[in-house]
Amino acid sequence: MRHALFALIGVVLLALFPAMTYAQETHLTHVSVVERGRADGPAVILIPGLSTPRVVWDQLVPEIERDHRVILVQINGFATGDAAGANADPGALDGIVEDIAGYIRDQHVERPAIIGHSMGGLTALMIAQRHPAAVDRIMIVDSLPFIGTLFVPGSTVETFR
Repeated sequence: MRHALFALIGVVLLALFPAMTYAQETHLTHVSVVERGRADGPAVILIPGLSTPRVVWDQLVPEIERDHRVILVQINGFATGDAAGANADPGALDGIVEDIAGYIRDQHVERPAIIGHSMGGLTALMIAQRHPAAVDRIMIVDSLPFIGTLFVPGSTVETFR
């Protein structure tokens, strides 16, 4: 009788929660990644902006993790107490882009949507440009197409070279 009761409870739980939520953290050279949500849901990658930790997305995640595989990126050195590591060296943005693209490939993330804020938006654009087959779509929140103008108004790519 007890086994039948446990089996019935299991069937009810599977009907109510067909895919369990999960969380895992991966540390890469330029970023760390935390996954939440449904393992079988469509993937959404969230990339924060300059000097912003992944917690900036905390109000959004509960809304989408019920139906999506949510991949939260944190740029090394952008959170309190988080060491910059390789991001303190020139070319960090290229490394960030390649870390995220490599994660998409290595973790078999099927054509995710990427949402990036500010520098995260620039990163999303660069991923889509360099790895177009890996990305379904991107959304950019408050980003500049050329960040140099933020530091030197009227600047061009040539003046930054």
